[in-house]
Amino acid sequence: MALVGNIIATAFAGNPSLINYDMFVAVFAMLSLFYLIAIAFNDSFTFHKFVPAGLDLLNVLFFFCAAVAMSAELGAHSCSNGVWRNHSFNHNHKLTNHRITLVATT
Repeated sequence: MALVGNIIATAFAGNPSLINYDMFVAVFAMLSLFYLIAIAFNDSFTFHKFVPAGLDLLNVLFFFCAAVAMSAELGAHSCSNGVWRNHSFNHNHKLTNHRITLVATT
């Protein structure tokens, strides 16, 4: 949540929808965590017996979608790709507005 908040705070021309979705997922997870902690101590907060499982399922779904979308947007490459792993690349990334340096490893 702090990393996404930092990206939002340092943006100079708005944010892509992916960054906003990541912040939504982080806030939703924290709010559902507060509720799940409360019902762990007091069962009277449970509105229905399937609400905790439903919240967990939504968290899994939202986090999985955010992870796939972010890795697709960043252009993540496979670690088994020898060409990508053995070369050094320098470029600016449009999401973070920061210079990314990838150093060759042996």
